[in-house]
Amino acid sequence: PLGTLLYLIVYLTFGTGNVSIAPVLVQFSFYILSSVYLYKTIKLFSGKETALLGASIFLFSPLVFSYATAGHLASGTGFFIILVSYFFLKLIKDGHDRDLILTSYSISLGSLYKSEIIYMFAVCSAYLIICRIKRKDLDLWKYLKILSLGPISFLPWFFIGTRAGGRMVLSHLTTFESLSSSLLMIPSQLSWPVFFLFIISAVWLIIYNKNHLLLFFTLIYILYYVLYTSMLQQTVHRYTLTFYPTIAVLLALFISSSLQKIKWKHAFTLVSSLLIIYLAVLCIIPRSSTNLITFKYTDFENQHFPVDKALEWIRKETGINERVLALNFPDYKSYVKKVGIDPQKIQSIQLPRLTSLSSPDDFNGFRQTLNEHCSKPMISYIMFATFDEKINDPLYNYMFRAKGFIRNLISNVAINKKETVVFLRENGYNEFIKFNKDGNYIYIYKQSNPSAKKQ
Repeated sequence: PLGTLLYLIVYLTFGTGNVSIAPVLVQFSFYILSSVYLYKTIKLFSGKETALLGASIFLFSPLVFSYATAGHLASGTGFFIILVSYFFLKLIKDGHDRDLILTSYSISLGSLYKSEIIYMFAVCSAYLIICRIKRKDLDLWKYLKILSLGPISFLPWFFIGTRAGGRMVLSHLTTFESLSSSLLMIPSQLSWPVFFLFIISAVWLIIYNKNHLLLFFTLIYILYYVLYTSMLQQTVHRYTLTFYPTIAVLLALFISSSLQKIKWKHAFTLVSSLLIIYLAVLCIIPRSSTNLITFKYTDFENQHFPVDKALEWIRKETGINERVLALNFPDYKSYVKKVGIDPQKIQSIQLPRLTSLSSPDDFNGFRQTLNEHCSKPMISYIMFATFDEKINDPLYNYMFRAKGFIRNLISNVAINKKETVVFLRENGYNEFIKFNKDGNYIYIYKQSNPSAKKQ
C-alpha cells in the first residue's frame, strides 16, 4: 500500500494531467536516495572516496539507471534494502538502541512498499545472532524482540497479498542451469568486463578483507539470489536490481583495497573515473546484441510479441487521418518512439480484465469501455495482443505441468479475446492483418463498415 500512497500524494500535488508523473517522480527520488544512503553506509566502515565510488557505481549501473524513471517498484525496493542496511550496520558499529528501532521501522515500512523487503528481517536476525555469539553476548532476546516489530506490523498485509505473490519452484535450486540463471543475467546488464571484475572482487575480498560491510551485503546477495532463483519466473531483470547494492559495495571495496598497494597517488582517481565513465556510456548507448539486455526497448529480438512489426506496418500503411486504438498496451509509447510514429496516431486504453469468475456486470463494463473508445472519431483500426491457446513454448508447458496458474491464464486470455472479437465484429470491424511470433499474436482489426459502429 505504501507505493500506492506515494503515487496518490504526487497526483494530489501535481494533478493527473500527466499520468506518468507519479511513478517517474517517486522512482527517481528513490534512485537518488539509494545512492545517498549507500554512500553513508559504505562510509561507516571505509573512507569517503570508497563510499563515493560505491554510490557512483550503483547510480550508473545500467539496470539501476533504467528503472530510475520506470513505473515498476524496483528503485524503491533497492532503496529500502539499502536503508535497512544503513541503520543495521550503524547498530553493529555503534551499538545504539535507536538504530535497532530504526532498522525495525525501516523493515516494516519497506515491507509495506514491497513484500520482498520482509526478508531483510531474516538477514538482520541471522547476522545479529552471529555477531552476538562471536562477542559471547548471548542476551539476544532483547534485540530480536525489537527487531521483530517490523515483520509483526507487516503480517496483516502479508496475508492479504499472499494470493498475488510470486510462485516458487524449489526444484530450481537443485540444478546448475537454474542456479546459474540469475548470475548469468548480470553480464548482459553490466557487460562481461565489469561482471568478471565483480567475481574477482567477491573472491578476493572474502579471502583477504573480511569486514562487517562486506559480510552483511554478501549475506543480502545470497538470500535474495536464492529467493529469486526459486521463483517460477526466474529470468526477470528487475528482480536482479536487489543484487546491485552488493555489487557496488564489493567493487568499491576491491578497487580501493587493491589500489592501496600502488604508490601512485592518482591511481584510485584514474581507475574510478574510467569505470564510472564506462558505466555511464553503457547507460546512454543502446546495445542491440541478442546477448545484451536493452533498457529503452531498442532491441526487439527478445520481445514476446512482434510489436515492432505491427507498429512498422501502422507507420507505412495507415492514412494520415486514420487512428489506431491499442488495447492493453501499457508500454506502447516506447515502441512508438523507436519506430518513429506520430504519438497522436495511436491511442491506448486499459480494458478491465475478464476471468472465469467475472460477473455479468464485469462483462457489461468491458463492452461499455470498448464502445466508448471505439466510437471516437477517426478510430479506424483496433490493435490487441494475445497468445495462442495451444501454445508450444517449453517454458509455458513446464509451468503448465507444475502449477495451475498457466491453465487459468490461458483460459482468461481466451475469454478476453473472445469478448473483444465478438464486440468488434458487431461494431463493423473485421480481422485485417495479424503478426505472429512463436504463437504470440498481435491482431489488427479494421473498420470495414463505419455505419455499423454503435453510438
